[in-house]
Amino acid sequence: MFKLAKPEEIGQFLTQCVMQNYKSQRKFCKTWLEQEGLVADNVTLQKRSNKFSQMKNGKKGVQTEDLPIICSLLNLSCEELLSAGKSRSAVEGRPNNYVVALSDDPDVWNRYIRLPEAPILYADEYGKTVLDYAIEYQKLDFIEYLWEKGYIWFDDGREEGKPCYGFGAGTNISGKDHVRNFIPQLEQVDLRGRLAALAVEQNRLPLLQALRANVIPDYYQPGFCENNFPLMCRNFPENWDTQRNDSPNIYGYYHEGILQAIGRSSDEIVDYFTAPVVIPEMTAYQEGQPRTRELTYFYLSQLLDKLVEAEHPFAGKALDRAIAYSKQTENLVRQQLKRNIQAESSRHAYGAPGTPYSSDGRAEAIKAIFSDAQLHCDTELNLVRVQSCTGKEPGWQHLVRNLIHVTAAAENQQLQEKIRELNACYERIIHIQDEFLPAEEG
Repeated sequence: MFKLAKPEEIGQFLTQCVMQNYKSQRKFCKTWLEQEGLVADNVTLQKRSNKFSQMKNGKKGVQTEDLPIICSLLNLSCEELLSAGKSRSAVEGRPNNYVVALSDDPDVWNRYIRLPEAPILYADEYGKTVLDYAIEYQKLDFIEYLWEKGYIWFDDGREEGKPCYGFGAGTNISGKDHVRNFIPQLEQVDLRGRLAALAVEQNRLPLLQALRANVIPDYYQPGFCENNFPLMCRNFPENWDTQRNDSPNIYGYYHEGILQAIGRSSDEIVDYFTAPVVIPEMTAYQEGQPRTRELTYFYLSQLLDKLVEAEHPFAGKALDRAIAYSKQTENLVRQQLKRNIQAESSRHAYGAPGTPYSSDGRAEAIKAIFSDAQLHCDTELNLVRVQSCTGKEPGWQHLVRNLIHVTAAAENQQLQEKIRELNACYERIIHIQDEFLPAEEG
């Protein structure tokens, strides 16, 4: 069942198809007359052109007797024409992106993949790839088939748990001139987000793991842990200054559909998104092995809000995890600051080259640490970073951890108590410098 489009919508779609296939209205009308066995002289051609103009402008609908031949000339189904391209019959004889994506038959998929001209790689006349249709009509079996058979992949091909430079997708299907239109689309944030949301809704955990849906690409970038890491995470739009307080998409990878879907998903899926993730460092090695750091899903705070609001059965365990991670973060930040203060105290007390001697090394160290922004809490990105100033001794590295808090309120008192505990820990972390700075007099 399809919805009949308005005459003007059909007219616009008809005009688009005519121009794509015949380049001019006159040429199409001439072919139309010839297919009906009529002489295409100036008089009949003008009458037919006037008739088409009425259809094109929406003043007159496509007549029943004209429908079969118009559809045949434009290689359209009746359903496609009368819906203005919004619906197409999946039983069309020719293989195309739409038909293949909507098929449930692996043999159909395989034959299409193996066609010499590789049509699977290219967008159709509507600018849609086979992946666009598969996601639009929720045909995840087809995408999973491409992935499981190794026809496509969703990152740079490295094994899970190994360092990776990005989430660039790829394919081993070759086409003419090495053009692969559907691969750049795999790399687009929105397409990845839609695919991940669909995988959540259909409980496809292996596909989510292949997408690395619980992390953002920046986690794997060397610069993520350097001084400018907040900028690494923001893909600022041109009008960022007007959007920053209104749209969470300043983070660049935010996709509301994923959070909504997780809030309705199984415990297994929520478990995947709320568990801490161990990230190998790209440029930091110790004893020949990459050092690691523990981070969480970048949007865990927003996700916890969704779980609490939906009264998800896993919400309690997710909050417990967040509390445990946050308490560990608080301890790690405090320990790193103490190490930094000790190192700076020695430097100020004994006088490094160019540094005046100070009898109060600790006070000078604390002042230096916080004036140099060695501690940085970004409450927009929900990240805390403590720069290490203890040198290149074994195990040294900058500390980067996620900040987690919840804004939603729970009716369940046990959950609400956990929310209070988590938020109290969050407040202690973002104000932890108050433990070290001397109290103001007066």
